[in-house]
Amino acid sequence: MRAFYRGYHEATGRRARQVRRLHVMREDGKFAGKQALCGAAGWGHTHSPPVVIDPLPVDPPEGLTWCRSRIGHAADQVGQLAAFARLIAAIASIGPVKTGPVAQPEPQPQQPTHGRCGRCRQTRPYQPEGDAMTTPVTLHELILTQSRIAREQYGNRVDVLDKVRTIPFLPDDLHVTTEGVAAFFDVGIKAIESLALDNREELDRNGYQVISGSELTSFKEVSGIRSRARSLALFNRRTLLNVAMLLRDSEVAREVRRYLLDSEAAVRAIEADALSRRAVGDPLTWTWAEAAAIAQQRYGVPWGEEQWRRKLRSAGVMKQSGGPKAQYARRMFWFTGTAWEIHPHALPELIRLAVETDEQLRAFQGIQIRLELEGVGRAALEGGAL
Repeated sequence: MRAFYRGYHEATGRRARQVRRLHVMREDGKFAGKQALCGAAGWGHTHSPPVVIDPLPVDPPEGLTWCRSRIGHAADQVGQLAAFARLIAAIASIGPVKTGPVAQPEPQPQQPTHGRCGRCRQTRPYQPEGDAMTTPVTLHELILTQSRIAREQYGNRVDVLDKVRTIPFLPDDLHVTTEGVAAFFDVGIKAIESLALDNREELDRNGYQVISGSELTSFKEVSGIRSRARSLALFNRRTLLNVAMLLRDSEVAREVRRYLLDSEAAVRAIEADALSRRAVGDPLTWTWAEAAAIAQQRYGVPWGEEQWRRKLRSAGVMKQSGGPKAQYARRMFWFTGTAWEIHPHALPELIRLAVETDEQLRAFQGIQIRLELEGVGRAALEGGAL
């Protein structure tokens, strides 16, 4: 989930004084990514683009408060509204604590089983005992297993899989079969097949595929696997991570989720440190070291500070002198008086530019190597002919 606020001025990099609310971004429907759940406009006006915070922060930035009208709807989207309502009802039923010399314990009223929904005004049952609030799974883990939007923000963190255990890849070092996925997570094959069936659309977007016919025959020849099955399900690193965020009854999957959440906690610590050193009147910015650490923890980009500078110079964002070019300076960077720092909302765009340029350079290097090898081979043939 994401959040945004309005009133940011592109030229000055400052928030208008009248801006007080942080809104939750709508992620579905006609105005997905352009409107808040409360209906507030999320598109830009002249010199005033919205500031999008991805992912949804635990606390709003300094000077802002949450939009009250959609907090309940946000909880409903991640499957927590009923559980929170039940908890609030239980606290309210206890009432204020009475003190005195002859205070007698009062019998606890029976917990209500039904209540009126705040959205549709209909009477509905509360969640039964044994729901998400009483399971040993933490709240953040529960959100990760139930919210597709929460899972999408960690989709690039495939590096955490290698920190848990070795992935049983096929000989092509790219794919894993259903049996391999089940062995990786220490669960039955039926559990993986059922999970893939229930979440097929989401897994397909992340690279899951089922091959058959001539495609399966060619894959068997290339990978060297032996199977008489008429079809074969294949998982890549991204879909394996997707399964780890969906699978609840696996200690290995929980360990993967803990790595993801711990890295997010590290990012929160960096953000808190950046907020504490911010000068009065200046926007929140990150140093190059902080931006590199956040890019590694949140997006899985394993580059250090100097690598970042070098790759952004290759992408045409930075000058050789160390400062940003004019077209990027105003909306992505902030000059503190001694050094250039990065706006938080600009980091995803900078990552995209750096990664795309890096991939293009790698492709050119591959072409150059092939041409050189062809030239060496041609010269060897010509020399042999002589």
